[in-house]
Amino acid sequence: MAVLQILRSSSLTPQLGLRLAEQITSKIIASPDGQYLFATSTSGLMVIPVGQLNNLPILDVSSTNVVLSRDMCNRTIASATVQIRNAGGGRMTFAAAVNSTSPTATATPVILNQRSGVAPATLTISFDPRTTAARGTSQYVVVLTSPEAVNIEPPILVNFNFRDVTDRGTIIPLNGVGVDMQMDAARQRIYVANYTMGQIEVFSLASQTFLSPIRVGNRPLSMAMVNPSTLVVANFGSENLSVVDLDAMQEVDQISMGPIPLSTNLPLFPRYIAASSNAILFSVSPLPAAGVLPGNGQVWQLSLLTRSAFPRLDLGVGSVNAIQGRNVLTAAADGSGILIADAGTNMMATLRVYDPIADTFPILRFAAVPQFRGVAAAGSDGSYYVVENAVFNTVLGSQGALASAAGLPLPQAASANAFGVAIANNFAVRVQSGVPQSLQRFNLATFQQDTQVSLPELVTDISPAQSGATPTGGAPPRQWPPRVTALEIGVNNQTQILPHGLVFDGSNNVYLLTWSGLTAVSLAQTGERAPSFQASGVVNTSTRSRRISPGSLISIFGSNLADADSASGPPLPRLLGGVCVTANEMAIPLINTSPTQIDAQLPPELAATRGVTLTVRSQRLGLVSPGVLVPLSASSPGVLSLDVNGTKTAAIIHGADFALVTPDYPAERDETLILYAAGLGPVNPRVAAGEAASADPFSVTTESVEVTIGGHPYPVLWSGLAPGMVGIYQINLYVPGDRAQGDDLPVFITAGGAASATDDAPLTSVH
Repeated sequence: MAVLQILRSSSLTPQLGLRLAEQITSKIIASPDGQYLFATSTSGLMVIPVGQLNNLPILDVSSTNVVLSRDMCNRTIASATVQIRNAGGGRMTFAAAVNSTSPTATATPVILNQRSGVAPATLTISFDPRTTAARGTSQYVVVLTSPEAVNIEPPILVNFNFRDVTDRGTIIPLNGVGVDMQMDAARQRIYVANYTMGQIEVFSLASQTFLSPIRVGNRPLSMAMVNPSTLVVANFGSENLSVVDLDAMQEVDQISMGPIPLSTNLPLFPRYIAASSNAILFSVSPLPAAGVLPGNGQVWQLSLLTRSAFPRLDLGVGSVNAIQGRNVLTAAADGSGILIADAGTNMMATLRVYDPIADTFPILRFAAVPQFRGVAAAGSDGSYYVVENAVFNTVLGSQGALASAAGLPLPQAASANAFGVAIANNFAVRVQSGVPQSLQRFNLATFQQDTQVSLPELVTDISPAQSGATPTGGAPPRQWPPRVTALEIGVNNQTQILPHGLVFDGSNNVYLLTWSGLTAVSLAQTGERAPSFQASGVVNTSTRSRRISPGSLISIFGSNLADADSASGPPLPRLLGGVCVTANEMAIPLINTSPTQIDAQLPPELAATRGVTLTVRSQRLGLVSPGVLVPLSASSPGVLSLDVNGTKTAAIIHGADFALVTPDYPAERDETLILYAAGLGPVNPRVAAGEAASADPFSVTTESVEVTIGGHPYPVLWSGLAPGMVGIYQINLYVPGDRAQGDDLPVFITAGGAASATDDAPLTSVH
């Protein structure tokens, strides 16, 4: 299939791809009025009516990035809507399908409300998280096709984020690929370089939303605020730099790079930029082949006054102007210095510091940091520089490594993987590798870590080998950034970290570029304690014994468990009192909650041959108790009871009028009684956890049930779940003639070979 790209005239950024019927075999010419393009094709002359696109069907969508999020406490179906639009004219039909997830997947968890339709239409995209176990973000693509549309249909990236309640961060979707960030504290904004869309995204810290973007050059890779009102953008896809007026919120100039030096035989393109108090420096390199490290580059200087860009004469006395292909520039916020880190294929970084007063590079340190992947940050006053995990002072003297404060020995800490770092107000924040990744804050004065929180999804890195590849374990393939973009920026079989993929406001807020877009994370501490309980504190609600079974009502006793709350009735909620309780990481129905006790129901589908791990998760506080392993039995029979005048009285009612059996109104021969019990085991048909049992059909016990009162067996007429109740069983009994008589007869139940407690058994009256 041939495609004709329509580009933005100012930057040559692709705007629309037109599908052509045949391959073009010649150059293209335009009619004098610009309404038509002419070219020869495989079969003859092709006429393309570009001036009439507004009259032809063009498939467009309201968003190409959808984020759906759920956590351990909430596994309900998540949904979002995308508008399918016809940006042109005429009638346009469309079809929608979800890409295959992996060779081992049998069905996609992404659900579409319609597989076809006519634009305009609303496409509802849903995700069923009930079978999801892995924390983090899974990515899928909704593929749209239209036989009438003249353009290449835009795909919709679906990010499903599943997290624990301890994972912190609000994810704001971003269309395109964000590769660099700049904090503008005065305007309360963050600027994000959108590599694929040729624009700067503007995020408002006040409203926590994206504002209108600022169009710049092709492939913006990095930015620098060169003064309080001016942002300069290095456009890696152009031989120019964009100058942005931050008050007007628009590009006001494009400064082209100067002539190529005689020592260079390839065009050079700007990559990473930084500004000091008297100079704006940026690195340049030739365009590399896909997935290959760029060749050696140079350091250039930009003058806004003369609107010119030119190479530095040298990088210090006796040092030629040459840097290796993997390079990063980062500047102190007060303009006191610029750090340049560069490495080649061996990933061993050389460091040098630019002094704006001397206008030279007085400090150089060879082979300073191994395994350099692009992580670098400068302190606000230039007192500290952090490269990967290594910390240096203003003259590049080694101060140690951040990861050593997290428990790693110093030699290992220097090479431990960091996925980003930022510095503000004498604090450094660092992304630690792992699943999930975690965000750590360090005091640079003491090198002590004071905060660590887990992130809801992975930060964005450039790993060409992972883009589109299927991970082990049958997980869906990573879809973002697109492989073609990863190959433009990254290197095959290597991981490159975005140099400024996170920004820190110096207080408690960190913003990171992550898989789905921009993630805002608060490091503020709650000051609360996590829920806590022991296995001995988990008992059968009805019997207060530790014998519990699938479908049982249980009580959990502990401390700091939950806020006081009660369920209004069935179906029972999974979230109550600010918490959920998970059994093997699935939330279970809750009845009552308080700081010291939680009443809940175990799911009937649990395997009785295994124990169950119970965990209390506070969604409100973002805190989790340790998991507690509790043994399970196939059945755990118990007689429900009430306190009647200080006597533990069995919950038995007369079948005729449903009145409680008491010494004043005892059971009589040949009548039918109804006994309420718990833990009688499985029923058929099964009733979902938290749901009230039905009377049509009845759910009957599958295990043998026997009842004795006062030591005499009573015929069981029927046993099963009590209609209208949750987790409560009903046993219909016949009072035989050879009964024991009295007002203090103990009641016992046997179900599935297990018997109810013989100590302190509930009592009843039979005459």
